[in-house]
Amino acid sequence: MDDLERLEFPKIRALVARFAASALGRSVAEEVRPYADAARANTALEETAEMIAMCAGEGPPSTGGFHDVRPHFDHLHEHGRALEPEELLEVRDVLEAGHRLRRSFEGERRTAFPRLADQAAAIGDFRPLVERLEAALDRRGVRDEASPALAKTRESIRSLSASLRDRVEALARSSRLRSVLSETRPVLRGGRYLLAVKADAMGRVPGLLHGRSNSGHTAFIEPEALVATGNELEDLRSRESREVQRILGALCRAVLDEEAPIRAALARIAWIDFTLAKARIAGAFRFEVPRVEGDELKLVDARHPLLLEQAGDHGAVEWLPPPPPEPRFTVVPLSVRVGDPHRLLVITGPNTGGKTLVIKTIGLVATMARAGLPVPAAAASRIPAYRAVMADIGDEQSIEQSLSTFSSHVRRIVEMLGRADARTLVLLDELGSGTDPAEGAALGRAVMQALVDRGTCGVVTTHLGDLKAFAYEATGVENASVEFDPETLAPTYRLRVGTPGNSNALTIARRLGMDAAIVDRAEQLLAQRDRRAETMIEQVQASRIEAERRREASEALLEEASRIREASAADARAVDERRDELESFADRSVEAQLKAALAHVGPLLAKLKNVPKPHDEDVARLRDALDETLRLTSLGRRRERYLETLRKDDRLVVPRLGIDGRVARVDRKRRLVKVVAGDLRMDVPFEDILPPDQPSATDG
Repeated sequence: MDDLERLEFPKIRALVARFAASALGRSVAEEVRPYADAARANTALEETAEMIAMCAGEGPPSTGGFHDVRPHFDHLHEHGRALEPEELLEVRDVLEAGHRLRRSFEGERRTAFPRLADQAAAIGDFRPLVERLEAALDRRGVRDEASPALAKTRESIRSLSASLRDRVEALARSSRLRSVLSETRPVLRGGRYLLAVKADAMGRVPGLLHGRSNSGHTAFIEPEALVATGNELEDLRSRESREVQRILGALCRAVLDEEAPIRAALARIAWIDFTLAKARIAGAFRFEVPRVEGDELKLVDARHPLLLEQAGDHGAVEWLPPPPPEPRFTVVPLSVRVGDPHRLLVITGPNTGGKTLVIKTIGLVATMARAGLPVPAAAASRIPAYRAVMADIGDEQSIEQSLSTFSSHVRRIVEMLGRADARTLVLLDELGSGTDPAEGAALGRAVMQALVDRGTCGVVTTHLGDLKAFAYEATGVENASVEFDPETLAPTYRLRVGTPGNSNALTIARRLGMDAAIVDRAEQLLAQRDRRAETMIEQVQASRIEAERRREASEALLEEASRIREASAADARAVDERRDELESFADRSVEAQLKAALAHVGPLLAKLKNVPKPHDEDVARLRDALDETLRLTSLGRRRERYLETLRKDDRLVVPRLGIDGRVARVDRKRRLVKVVAGDLRMDVPFEDILPPDQPSATDG
């Protein structure tokens, strides 16, 4: 299991949820977790990339009507009473929104955004239910047209109510009652039309008392002559209410009949809204879509996303408060590789130097990518499909279990070692701290060696110098440090792989004004204790720096050689194409000239057709020699090879006649081909025929 709380992943969920357009999308964002396999993570990432491209090109899909109506179904099951008209209209709205969403990914968008289109295509077609809801409801409630009985009852209510109102108004205007009324206008209370009568004159107005005013000076009386009509009106309203409830109940049953497909459609709509939220956060914070693949963790220009938010380093988007004109501070990016050639990275340096921020960034970015989220890193970043990212970060003293900080760390490390393998990423902050430095360093060495033996990828931070030496000695382990500026006494947050960090305690003490003699004495004691180790580390470090320099130079040379090889191959292809073009042009030119010569000589040979023997044989040999010369050109030889394979229905070209046709029959003895082109049929000499992909002798 991933340590999502320690990596602050819930805060990332909340940040993504803020970009969702609806509660549906927010509910998915708030529950998103890393996937166990790369295929599912990459599918979610590819959907995100499609949504980013869609928003950048054609604009985002419509999110109007994305109501979360799942609580309405829960209400129906738990309480057993009909939904209110406005709740049923929310169901209608979300079904219409699903229909629009599905339609928006049809046609060309189906090809352009196939993964999103697959999600949208799974939204069911609920148009019959939508039409039924629209026919029965509007924003005022149940429509008169919802049933003939309801229409008839409401018409009776309107007619009787108008009649009753007219009668009570006439009473109020009468001279007999005008003097005893507190108000000249009738009062409508509880659906009954009443007169506002002065309390001391109640006896002069026969009827039913329906209450008094707060002051007690006015009595509300329904005139006796109107009681029967009022009762009739009340009965009609009761009948109306029963019919409305019957209609709402029928509509609710129709909705419940479609509950399963509606819930499935809501899940698809929620997922698309969540994907849109991912595209929006990518645009706001300049996140990229990585790949989850391979065995090497490669982060390029990664930044902690929550720091970006705190810095206000994002663009203006409608789902966030306006950002400040300038970021409040700069988030320094880091680039790191873990997995090849080193699977364990040991980051050393002073406290508050940025080491913890580095491992939090690594762990959080890796977890985001595995959850299908865009990440605050360059698109060239690659994240393996880790089974889990396990972390022990910060103090975690347990009062309930009476465990010290050190004990809490040890217990956590024990749990991690029990699950660590080649498919896990382990992050250990301040390994070996909280106890005697010598014992802590020994334990830290043993833990790191256990991780190396398991083939586990990991990042360890520490301020224990002995663990730097382990990183130099052990295979598959590399040192790193976060830069610290001794002048400003502040970290630069730049990660330097291959270079261990120093605690800078003595430098800081001197800069903060500690007595120079005390600091000098501390430096002497440190030199006596650590001179051999420091010398060894400096020598190894110098060797590694030189090796890294040579490796970078070699990579640069390889890249240059690759560019030269590709350029040479391109040049060679261009030369071959130009050679073929020139040869083809030359062949066409030679054949054209020979044909022209033959055309000129042909009439002369025809005149010599009847010459006396033995000259007639000489003329025949001359004609045969000219034909053979034409056939022996390179173009002629290709034509002959082509003609040998020519069969019925093969395509061919007759450039002299401008015909592109098919073979009907081949007469090899007479060297003729019967060609069919539309309604045209003709015998064509072999010499006038070319394959369909061969340029004619007059081209070029």
